[in-house]
Amino acid sequence: MRLLRSAPPALALDFIPQRNRPSLIGWLILAAALLVASAVVLEYLDVQEHLDEAQQQLARAERVQQRASGLQQVRKASPVPEVELRRAARLAAGLQGPWLQLMPQLEAASNADIALLSLDADTTKAQINVAGEARSLEAVFAYAQRIGAQPGFTSVQVQNYEFRSASSRNGTPGAQDVVQFKLSARWRSEA
Repeated sequence: MRLLRSAPPALALDFIPQRNRPSLIGWLILAAALLVASAVVLEYLDVQEHLDEAQQQLARAERVQQRASGLQQVRKASPVPEVELRRAARLAAGLQGPWLQLMPQLEAASNADIALLSLDADTTKAQINVAGEARSLEAVFAYAQRIGAQPGFTSVQVQNYEFRSASSRNGTPGAQDVVQFKLSARWRSEA
């Protein structure tokens, strides 16, 4: 009889090694690494924001510097001759004139009988020419006297006058006689 022999043991033909499951320490290390990585990303974004702001400030400062250096180069490139500077200073002084003192005085001398139409000043002669309309010739001469009484003016002269017929300004039909006049007044240099 044949003896039964027992079957040989099964061969382990699986060559893939079995991995052990990660331990709790491994999971803790992974969580710590993720926290550190997220902190680094946040720090990077913060630094990038500060860098962008610094670059914008630098660009503004460079533009200001370029404008300033451009103006300096223009000033250096074309110096203004001394004669031109003196002429410009005289012109600026002439333009300033005593207008802030004289205009209120002209207005104070005016009344309802006078309508000023134009003012023309000659700074080289220290003279102002006034053109206007008045209700009567007496009102023109009274206005000239009131201007002469103002502290800013020295002499006032009625240059010419003309009687005109103009339509009424208050809306009623008909014509009204007015006197168109021109006068000149010299102002004091200290006014």
